[in-house]
Amino acid sequence: MELAQNENFSTFYQRWITQLGEYVNILSELSHQTFDANNKSNVEAVVEKVITHHKVYYGIKWAAAHQNALPFFRPEWLSPMEHGFHWHTGWKPLVAFDILNTLKNNRVPGLSTLKELSTEQLEKIEKLKIEIMIEERKVERDMERQQMCITYPPTFQLAQLMAQVKDGDIAVANIDALVDGNMRSFAVPMERVLKRADYARLKTLKLVLEILDLKQSVQFLAGLSKWLVNIRKWSEKNNNTTTQASTSASASSHHPDIKS
Repeated sequence: MELAQNENFSTFYQRWITQLGEYVNILSELSHQTFDANNKSNVEAVVEKVITHHKVYYGIKWAAAHQNALPFFRPEWLSPMEHGFHWHTGWKPLVAFDILNTLKNNRVPGLSTLKELSTEQLEKIEKLKIEIMIEERKVERDMERQQMCITYPPTFQLAQLMAQVKDGDIAVANIDALVDGNMRSFAVPMERVLKRADYARLKTLKLVLEILDLKQSVQFLAGLSKWLVNIRKWSEKNNNTTTQASTSASASSHHPDIKS
C-alpha cells in the first residue's frame, strides 16, 4: 500500500484502516489454528505482511508530517471519540501491554486466549513495560516544552500584532511573513515530537513480537489491530447515532406531536 497520486492523508488513512480490518479477519482465523511445519511459513508470511502494513503507515505519515506536522495533533480524519484514544498522534505504547493482559484473560471476542507465556517471557515483558514507560515520559516532556514555547517570542509577539490588527492599528499584510515563519518554527519541533512518539510505538511493537512465539505473535497482532479497527467502527457508529438523533430532534421541533 502506498499514497496514491493526488491522494491526501485522510483518504489514505481510511484505505489503510480498511485494509487493517481485512488483516484482522485473517489473523483471527489463524489464532484458532494449530501451527505445524505445513503451515508455519504461510503464517509467518501473514505476520510479516501485517508488520509491513504498520511500517508503511508510519513511512507515509512521516512524509506528510514533514510538510506540516501540526494537523496530525488534531487530525480532521479522526472523530472526537478517536481523538480521545490518541496519544501524541497515535496509540499509546503501553496499550500493547493492556492488550496482552486482555488476551490472557480471554476477553477479546473472536480471538483465542493468548497462548500461555513462560516465566522468562513474563519477566521480559515486565522489563520492557518499564522501558516503554520511560520512553513515554520522554515524549511527554518534549511535548510540554513545545507547549511552553507558545508563550515565548515570536509567538507572544505574534499575539500582540494580531491584537493590533484587530484594533486597526496595523495592516494584515505586515504580519503575513511573521505568521508563516512562526508556524514553520513551531511545526519543526512538533514533527520531532510526532516521530519520537511513533518510534516508541514501533519499538513497542518490535520488542513485544521478539518476546512472543509465532502463535502468540498472531494473537497479539490480531488483538492490537482489532482494537485500532474497532475504535474506528465505534466512532463511526456513534457519529451515525448522534446524527440520526439530531435529525429526529430537528424534525420533532418542526412537527410537534398533536397530543402534546
